[in-house]
Amino acid sequence: MRQWAMIGIVGLTIALFASLGASHAWAFRFTSPAEGTQVEAGSTVTVRVDPEGVGVLIGVMFVANGGTMETNMGTDFVVLPPYTWSFTISKNYVGSVNVTAAGKVLGQKTGTAPMAELNLVAVVPSTIILKSLRVRDDQRTLFMRPSWAEKLYVYGQFSDGIERQVSSSTLGTTYQSADATIAMVDPEGMIAAKSVGKTTITVKNGSAQLKVEVNVLPPKVKPGVSP
Repeated sequence: MRQWAMIGIVGLTIALFASLGASHAWAFRFTSPAEGTQVEAGSTVTVRVDPEGVGVLIGVMFVANGGTMETNMGTDFVVLPPYTWSFTISKNYVGSVNVTAAGKVLGQKTGTAPMAELNLVAVVPSTIILKSLRVRDDQRTLFMRPSWAEKLYVYGQFSDGIERQVSSSTLGTTYQSADATIAMVDPEGMIAAKSVGKTTITVKNGSAQLKVEVNVLPPKVKPGVSP
């Protein structure tokens, strides 16, 4: 009788957790590493999720992507606790790394699954030196018109022989316009043409720098309309 009573209690507990799944305010979260942690390109990163308060889990699905999800760094479904997962960052990649975790709750058929998100930054190892910068080939000289906008894509040549995109300010790249009344540039390299004229955008990262010439042309005149 005691054995059947224990089985009944366990069954009721599981059912209760499952029924709470759809409306519970999840405590489901990443506990390591910390949000915004810098990790080295080429390294293996181990992440961990704390499933406290979500009930009985069947497992956790982990996914890691770089930047705008164009660079997939792996995915895995972890069945048993502790819910940890390791993935390797390509030695060619630097920039933002987004890791998501989705928990599968036992018995949950409706409602939102518990989810967590972690953002990291992949950086070049300190032993590797940035030697020079370049922009995308079609951006060496820009021709724009007032109200146009264009983002600069910057690449760094490093001492290990690898070229990496370093456009993001999180990687130490800065942008400055010689004349913001002609063309402005924001911290992420987005250029906004303001008025007719010519100016330069200086791109720097450490001791490396380059200049991009920006030519803002007069607005196009519609046929039959006097300028």
